[in-house]
Amino acid sequence: MWRGARGVCRDVSELREREAALVRVNNRERVLTRIVRTFRDEVNPEAMLVVAAEVLAKGLGADHSQIFRASQTPSVNLIEGQTDFQLAARFGDGAAPASADILALFAGGTGAAEILRDPWQVLAAPARFQGANNGVVVLWRDIGRGPWSDDDRLLIADIANQIGVTIEQLSHHEHILKISRTDALTGLLNRGAFLDALTRHLRRLRPDTGPSTLMYVDLDNFKAVNDIRGHQAGDELLVKVRDILLESTRPTDVVARLGGDEFAIWLVGADQAAGEMRGRQILQRSQSLIPYSGSASRPVGMSIGLAVWQPAPGEDVDHLMARADTAMYEAKRGGKGTFYLAPAAGASP
Repeated sequence: MWRGARGVCRDVSELREREAALVRVNNRERVLTRIVRTFRDEVNPEAMLVVAAEVLAKGLGADHSQIFRASQTPSVNLIEGQTDFQLAARFGDGAAPASADILALFAGGTGAAEILRDPWQVLAAPARFQGANNGVVVLWRDIGRGPWSDDDRLLIADIANQIGVTIEQLSHHEHILKISRTDALTGLLNRGAFLDALTRHLRRLRPDTGPSTLMYVDLDNFKAVNDIRGHQAGDELLVKVRDILLESTRPTDVVARLGGDEFAIWLVGADQAAGEMRGRQILQRSQSLIPYSGSASRPVGMSIGLAVWQPAPGEDVDHLMARADTAMYEAKRGGKGTFYLAPAAGASP
């Protein structure tokens, strides 16, 4: 006959909460590992942030993602302690929302931020390397898709730190690339980088493209400056020459120091008349180099060789460079301080 029942019970609420928290941690670790591994596996350093922006948006369910880097050349108008940021990568359909006011929050080292900007809810976090902010990660989600979760907030902080390491690696890669392609004294392209740029440019030009002009610039009496006034004065002279060449060219032109006191300029889309006009301008500005001369009897000047490149004959880089170099020596033999136009490719000297 039934007389009753007895038993014991235990409150498992805290245990269940711990188990659920552990599951969430494991899920976050899996998502974090998948996202970080995806963009870390990208072999091209310049594409790592682009891949990171895509996998970050997809991994956290965002409509847009933006990754900003701290600018390598900060604006002079910044308040002390602030940092310029520039867009490095983005993902999403259509134009990315404006982020200027959001970036302003991170200029002074603010932590993660959550902002409501109808119709968007924004989740942003600073990217850091060795305790310093070197970027910002911004996610945009439509309000209708629901609010950000605690896991989202934790994930973006962890991923942003990984992106901070990637930004530092990319900056290091760019620095190595820059010093391998530029002249240490003037900051202009070196010979190898100039030949590479010129080769790529000639390959892109079509047979119906107009002419361009290669200019060889060699200093007159440069050795006397080093011998009489010293190598520091010679370096100052080379920097002054760089300034003259940059002031006399357009942003689309390519300026390089080939070595020693030899410089080259690729005047994009310049025919013979434009090349000669540019040569006269540079020679006129070269008068400002006279105070750097080693002596009054050996004034500093420039001798310039011009070679007009026509796409139809299909002249290669080596032949074009040789024509410009020969024209420069003709200018020197003609009395220095002038320019000489090389005969057209295939023409008799």
